Amino acid sequence: MFNLLSSYRQIKKIIKILKNLRETLVVIGFLFMVIFSFIVVLFRYLPGLQPIFWSEELLRYTFVWLIFLSFSIAVEKKELIRLDIITDRLSFRTGNILKMACNIISIIFLAFLFFYGIRMVNVNMVQKASTLPIKLSIVYLALPVGVFISIIGLISHLTENLSKFVNKNNK
Repeated sequence: MFNLLSSYRQIKKIIKILKNLRETLVVIGFLFMVIFSFIVVLFRYLPGLQPIFWSEELLRYTFVWLIFLSFSIAVEKKELIRLDIITDRLSFRTGNILKMACNIISIIFLAFLFFYGIRMVNVNMVQKASTLPIKLSIVYLALPVGVFISIIGLISHLTENLSKFVNKNNK
């Protein structure tokens, strides 16, 4: 029992580190986009400087990664699917069942996105970006990574709602 509890605590620490890493990457990504966009504008309009021709593509790919990482943060913090207006007017049991149903439907939808995201990554393994020396599979990897993290968050919410439901019914 002690080993199980110890490994659970270690897994929880690793998950916390990964969450902090994800949020740090999002902040750094947004800062990079703002600063790099400013530099690109300077290079375009200041005399004697050549425009950076690959900047638009780099900013677009950075933005794609930020969207999916931010999406997973929104799912984790329960900011994406808010049913409070409806569930507050329902009984505890009905509201909790509705929340769990929404979580299950969302997990199924995201599982499809994950599956097809993996297929997109595999299809684009050979194709390269037009101006940057990277493969497009790196860009398309944002979809399954962000969706996988979101699925983990939704499963966490589902187990939380399920434990509330079971504990309330056992009392």
